[in-house]
Amino acid sequence: MRNVGTALSNSHDFYQRFPAATYPNPNLPPERLSWLFELDLFVHAWMDPDWTAHRTEPWDADENLKLLRQPMPLYVCPAAARPTTADGFAVTSYVGVTGVGLDAATVPGGDPRAGLFGYDRVTALPDVRDGPGMMIAVVETDRDPGPWMAGGRPTARPFDPGGPRAIGQEGQFGGLHVNGVNVLFVDGSVRFLRDTVNGNTLAALFIIAGGDHPGLFGND
Repeated sequence: MRNVGTALSNSHDFYQRFPAATYPNPNLPPERLSWLFELDLFVHAWMDPDWTAHRTEPWDADENLKLLRQPMPLYVCPAAARPTTADGFAVTSYVGVTGVGLDAATVPGGDPRAGLFGYDRVTALPDVRDGPGMMIAVVETDRDPGPWMAGGRPTARPFDPGGPRAIGQEGQFGGLHVNGVNVLFVDGSVRFLRDTVNGNTLAALFIIAGGDHPGLFGND
């Protein structure tokens, strides 16, 4: 997860922005490639000309199957039991935070429920008005792990206040460690968030500009 944080920082330094949740292509909603695909140039030093040759194709296009089956250990928590899908596609344990509410990935920039990642929303450090150390960028989960190249729910998710419990074996996030979940903040720090965290606290940590600085490890 720290490697992902370093890659996000380097990507921002290069492009002056973070990657969007899906690779830009208005002709392919929602079958686009994921933010992890765009970020991977800053994670691995691939010497494969096919790596970006088909980035405008759907994530599951025939041309991308070789990459989909490529093991990606840096994108999987060591505690995860399922490194691939039933189709043999390499999965990820790490999902980008889209904000609060099921439609968070589609809200425009400036929306109070927006997180760091959006399908067509580009975020830069100045947009994180609560401070990069107070906003979660990536969270791990063992709930419905999907292909690392797939845009949408497999790689980018919101916190749903009306959904299952936030963190835990049957929660929206976590399930890989006892009593909590590892999270990556925008400043690159990785912290362990306990499963006792209050839903309002988690929601505040999932949005760019909530105006609150909640206690990270308490219940309030």
